[in-house]
Amino acid sequence: MTITVNQQEWGTLTADQQSLIASIISENFKGETIEPASSGVSATAQVGGICQTGCDIAQAAAISLCGRLPFGQGICISLAKTAGDACRSAC
Repeated sequence: MTITVNQQEWGTLTADQQSLIASIISENFKGETIEPASSGVSATAQVGGICQTGCDIAQAAAISLCGRLPFGQGICISLAKTAGDACRSAC
């Protein structure tokens, strides 16, 4: 699945920074890719059992890694939350 990120905010990061954030998201949410767009997409979460727990853990791990970045923390955390919502909606 593709997660859209605000194009203007994403553009404030260097290519290396974008790559590192994309890596955090894809490592914690298998198959997720990031695509800049004029506005970000918000997924609706549907929760349920063990699947939800796995998504919650992946989201928490991604947010933790995002918090260690010296740049783009807000964008990275926002993407991790959207990826978590998308993951839960697939449960």
